[in-house]
Amino acid sequence: MKIFLVGMMGAGKSHWAKILSKKLKITYYDLDNLIEILEEQSVNEIFEKEGEDYFRRVESKILKSKKFFYFWRNPSY
Repeated sequence: MKIFLVGMMGAGKSHWAKILSKKLKITYYDLDNLIEILEEQSVNEIFEKEGEDYFRRVESKILKSKKFFYFWRNPSY
C-alpha cells in the first residue's frame, strides 16, 4: 500500500504521515529529509538560496528516480 500526502507547507503532512504509518503498520518516508541530505542544506535554506522552482525540480527528480523509495527510510516515529 502506498499513500502520498500532498499539501501546502506547514499543513501537517509529516505529522499525519507518522500517525498513519503507525496505525497502518507501514513504513513512513519523508521526502523533505531525503532532499536535505542530498542537497546538504535544509529545505528553508534551499528555498532562500535556490528558490521554490529549484526545490520542486529536485523533489520531482527524486520521486521519478525511485531513490526516495529504495534508499530512504525514516522509522524515527
